[in-house]
Amino acid sequence: MTFNRVTRFLPSPSTKLLLQRGKRAGWTRLMPCIWLTAPGPATFMDWVHAAKLYYGEHIGIGGAAGLCLSGVNLREPQHIDIWLPPHRSVGRVTESRLLPRRDKLDRLSRINPRTNATSPGDALADVLNFTRVRAEAAAFVIATRRTFINTTGQIVNTVQTRSRQRHRSLAYELLTCQPAYDSVLEYQWVTQVETPHGIPNAQRQWRGPKEYVWDGIWSAFKTTLELDGKAYHSGINAITRDSAKDRAALAHGYTPIHFGYADVIHHPCATAAQLARLIPGMPHHQCEPSCPVPST
Repeated sequence: MTFNRVTRFLPSPSTKLLLQRGKRAGWTRLMPCIWLTAPGPATFMDWVHAAKLYYGEHIGIGGAAGLCLSGVNLREPQHIDIWLPPHRSVGRVTESRLLPRRDKLDRLSRINPRTNATSPGDALADVLNFTRVRAEAAAFVIATRRTFINTTGQIVNTVQTRSRQRHRSLAYELLTCQPAYDSVLEYQWVTQVETPHGIPNAQRQWRGPKEYVWDGIWSAFKTTLELDGKAYHSGINAITRDSAKDRAALAHGYTPIHFGYADVIHHPCATAAQLARLIPGMPHHQCEPSCPVPST
C-alpha cells in the first residue's frame, strides 16, 4: 500500500530483496513495515502518512500536529499525537478497561475527515497541556485565534470545559481580548515592557493613513510603535513596507519607534528605560530596585 512517498510492505522474501535495494537507494524505515521510498529526510507529512498507514485511515491527529494540519501557521512539530478509534471486536465484548475515556471519544467524534485532524479546540487544548513555557503557550493560542477568527467561541468553550487544563486562564485571555494580539511579540510587549513599568498601553493594531496598520500608537505622544519580529520583518519586501510606513507616520506628525525580538524578550527593562528617555513626559516606573528605568 502506497501513500504519497510512503509505502507499506507486507513481509515476504521478495519484499526483503526489494528493501535491501531500497536501502542502497536511500530509503528510510519510518515504522514497522512502513518505508519512505525516496531519498532524503522524512518531512512532517511523510510521518503523517506513515501514521495513517500503520494505525489506519480513521485515526485522529491532535496537538501541534493537528493544528498544523488545520492550517495554523506553526513550525513543523517534532511529535504527532495519535487518537485511535474506540476498540471494537466482532464476536466478543471488548473489556471495559480498554475503552477510551469519554473525553477521548468526544475528540474522535470531532475529527476532520479530510485531514484527520482533531478539532482546533481539542488540538489547542492538548498542546497547551504539554507546553510548560508560558510564552510558547501564548504563541500557540495567538496563532490558533488568528487562523480560526470566526470560530473562536467554540475553541474557548472546548478549552474551558476540559476537566484538567494547563494555561486555561491564559488561553481565555488571549482568545477573548479585543483587539486580538497579532503575534506573541505583541503579547510579550504588553506583559513584559508596558505593564511592569507603568507605561501606558499603546492602542494596538492601529489602522492609519493609506491602510497601513501599526503594531501600536500613543496618540497623546504622537508616537507609533513597530515590533520587528523575524516572521514579518525580514526580507527586502518587509524592509520596503516598513520604510513606507515610517514615512507615512512622519508625514502625519508621528514619530515611529521600532523594537526587535531581542529587545522585548531578552531586555524588557532596558527597552522600557530607552522608551522612557525617547518620549518625554511618558509615565513610567521601575519594576524592581535594580531596574534601569529612570525613577520619576
